[in-house]
Amino acid sequence: MGELHVRGHADAWLQPGRAVMDVHVTASDPRSQQAAVDNLAELCAVVDEVVDERRDGPRALIRRVVVSSVTTTEDVEYGPGGQRHRTGFSATRTSVLDCRADADGLTGLVAALARDGVQVRGPSWHVDDDDPAWVGVRTAAVTDARRRAEAYAMAVDGHVGAVRSIAEPGLRGSDPDAVARPHAAAVRVASAGGHEAGEARAVRIAVEPVQVTVAVEVAFDLGP
Repeated sequence: MGELHVRGHADAWLQPGRAVMDVHVTASDPRSQQAAVDNLAELCAVVDEVVDERRDGPRALIRRVVVSSVTTTEDVEYGPGGQRHRTGFSATRTSVLDCRADADGLTGLVAALARDGVQVRGPSWHVDDDDPAWVGVRTAAVTDARRRAEAYAMAVDGHVGAVRSIAEPGLRGSDPDAVARPHAAAVRVASAGGHEAGEARAVRIAVEPVQVTVAVEVAFDLGP
């Protein structure tokens, strides 16, 4: 009778293996741009020391560090009449930390980085590409494709034959479906009672599952 083309889907919640955090370091100075850069370098040295301590060893928390941008800007304010007045200069460095999904390690990292001029965003959770759990999700997507094909074949009094091709969406053209959805989670504050005035509260990070979606396009023979 011909061919039958279907798309199978499968959703799952998987445990992440990676956590990505953005670290923004900002310093300013009223004198000059170079003075702001010098202040930034001093603050970055402190941040880099914290990061380097967590990059050593086979079970290092931080796998990779990428400095994505360094920017310098003028700080300005405007008077009542709209006059522009320069108040100084600022310099910012943005880094991306690729870390293991280790709740205790990430909690300690955030605590060590906490200081004026340092802003931490994240983590966003990601499932490793080589995680064995992907096999089950991909298998489920193919199973769903076959169920769909059998339903369509039944509607035309046909039957599903041999598989002609299997392809992930996008290999034959553009496709809007995402294979995985990185999940961004805010840092959660554990607010237990009984804190004394001035006592630091624990800021905990919890590893959260990531929802993933797998889609697959399958072509079957359609027999009578």
